[in-house]
Amino acid sequence: MIEYRACVGPNYTDTGDCGRAAHVATPQPMCSGHYQQWKRMKKLVPLRIHRPSQTEGKICAGPSKVEGNECGRPAYQSTPMLLCIAHASQLRQKNEMVPLPEPWLKLNRAARDDKGNKQCTRCKRWLPESAFGSSKSAPDELKGHCRQCEADRLLLNKYGLTVEQYEALLAMQGGVCAICQKPPLEGVRLCVDHDHGCCDETYTCGQCVRGLLHADCNAALGYFNDSVDFLRAAIEYLTRGTIDLRDIDTQGEIA
Repeated sequence: MIEYRACVGPNYTDTGDCGRAAHVATPQPMCSGHYQQWKRMKKLVPLRIHRPSQTEGKICAGPSKVEGNECGRPAYQSTPMLLCIAHASQLRQKNEMVPLPEPWLKLNRAARDDKGNKQCTRCKRWLPESAFGSSKSAPDELKGHCRQCEADRLLLNKYGLTVEQYEALLAMQGGVCAICQKPPLEGVRLCVDHDHGCCDETYTCGQCVRGLLHADCNAALGYFNDSVDFLRAAIEYLTRGTIDLRDIDTQGEIA
């Protein structure tokens, strides 16, 4: 389980830590401001604005999605009760408070459970580090979303397909590639093929999907420029048979 942590950077008082919500967990819990200082200067100095001292080390008492628990984020104000910035804004604007989206994962991307697993910020599953792509800008050098969620997002953003629509299309093809009729490899999705005559950009209109193909079959269509004439010529070439080199004269003509 992830615990919300406070920044241990310096403040303007002689004692006590910064107290802001930690943005990273390594090399030590630091808020966004102190983390930027550490990246630029490799040292930490007090930030200009500091939360009121009465909230030092205290947590928000606003509601949580977990029944019986408090919000748990670092408190920003103490009246009428200890509240984080988000719950204070809710109370000021709507005169009521509701649970905030959980968890605040960007604060703890380096967090691991007792098995060394990392939690995906999208599907919320705890997965081994190998399930995440690399990201040099992240505190733990791993992306926040797992590879599966990244693939799901690519389906929607690039082709306009939801996961449910992809699975339905695969079922319509009998669970196999539309060309070679072979099933996909375990853990590998078939490529989404679309009409390049309609959309030749990175992202499609979502209305020109033709089917699902193995990567090799999809690449083969690309090499033939999606040309039916080229493909017919290739079929004729393959079906004509081989050539006996003894039948070729010195001028390169077939006898």
